[in-house]
Amino acid sequence: MIGRMGGPQYFFAGSASGAAELTKDGQPSGSNNRRAVVIAGNDPSARTTVSQLIDEFGYDTVDAGPLKEGWRIQPGTPGYGPRRTAEQLRDDLASAKRRRDQATATPAR
Repeated sequence: MIGRMGGPQYFFAGSASGAAELTKDGQPSGSNNRRAVVIAGNDPSARTTVSQLIDEFGYDTVDAGPLKEGWRIQPGTPGYGPRRTAEQLRDDLASAKRRRDQATATPAR
């Protein structure tokens, strides 16, 4: 979901999961193994609001920070795709490598 809240504040809230999974995986706050969703945005207040909304839908939120950090959940990164808890997703975001950095790696011969 990419959107606008009350002016020019843009944010990203996403998961690589399909809509069908997201409509059935929500759990109450504090549940074991609760699924997490990544958000990113340049306005901390907007991120807080979106995080609260996602919690109401039944998911934990992992705040990646400003939009420029949204690359951490792109295809090819560890957190893109699999079902993750907040702890797992934070680890995945921390270990993510940019596509351009992956492309410059020298292939083994």
